[in-house]
Amino acid sequence: MILTDAGADQGPSLHTHPYTEIHIAQAGEALFFTDEEQRLVRAGEIVVVPAGVPHGFKSQGGFREIAIHENGHFVTEWLPTDA
Repeated sequence: MILTDAGADQGPSLHTHPYTEIHIAQAGEALFFTDEEQRLVRAGEIVVVPAGVPHGFKSQGGFREIAIHENGHFVTEWLPTDA
């Protein structure tokens, strides 16, 4: 489990995990993105990212969440971005 308290415009860039990740939004909002879509997520919403799906998010003025990694240890692969 990871607790995130992101300031404005903060968040992880595009990455993957070899297991499902569940995001539980607690406060604020963030723009979640995959390589195919974007979704604005607000407090009280849940996002389930299947294993192997590239994803990330950027806080929209502040965002707090709990991220549950369905694995015995944290594994991530950071992907190149067009920044």
